[in-house]
Amino acid sequence: MDPAQTIINVLRGSGIPDPLTLFVVAQARHETNNFTSSVFNTCNNAFGYKAVFNALSCTQSPEGNNYEYYPGGVAESANEIVRYLFRRVNDGSFPPLSTITTPEQYAALLKSANYYGDPLTIYSTRLRYWFNQYKTGIIGAGSLMLVVAGIYLLTKKK
Repeated sequence: MDPAQTIINVLRGSGIPDPLTLFVVAQARHETNNFTSSVFNTCNNAFGYKAVFNALSCTQSPEGNNYEYYPGGVAESANEIVRYLFRRVNDGSFPPLSTITTPEQYAALLKSANYYGDPLTIYSTRLRYWFNQYKTGIIGAGSLMLVVAGIYLLTKKK
């Protein structure tokens, strides 16, 4: 299954609301260079999580063993981000998840929680980029399906 779809399934199944689910997919695409980074491919790490506390370290990553390894695959990595989101709400650093409505707002919340080191403008621009890529893909695929359905209906009547 496509990593983005796996993440969407895990987040939606855990009660993460839209549009936040799609912002998290944009985050994963940014953190993994669209699911092509060696940390993603060797560690199943979709969010650039570092190995802290008793986390399993990814020793096979060329970037070093400071990244967390998820033997359960992308779904396990997605479950970790779900726990992260709920921890941020519980500790008061994030508002209710249903009130996060833009990629820029989400990027600002992540920055205030020290999730990443990039400047806010760069991270929020990248989240917006990946969010728009996803939206465009969905709209493009949906439009194609409408065209195919229309052609089918027209030819069926003849």
